Amino acid sequence: MTISFFLVDLTKCYVGNLGDTRAVLCENDKAVRMSIDHKATNESEIKRVKYNQIIRRIIISSITTAILTFCYLNKLNPIQLSNNLENYCFFG
Repeated sequence: MTISFFLVDLTKCYVGNLGDTRAVLCENDKAVRMSIDHKATNESEIKRVKYNQIIRRIIISSITTAILTFCYLNKLNPIQLSNNLENYCFFG
């Protein structure tokens, strides 16, 4: 899936893309690239993905620690808490 998008408000224009696509602005008869291709051969993309993987691991680790601490302090079984949360999220 690929998509390019833009959002304009009174003072700014936000441009983005997902996948192998790009947004281009025509200015004075010249094409001006407004977004960056998300390709595995793009060095800045490789760095961005690796950085985001590290941040995701930190966040997941922090959430897991918080849940386990909550269970310990409230004498709850983490698996039972997980089941209760799943039931709540899916069945309200």
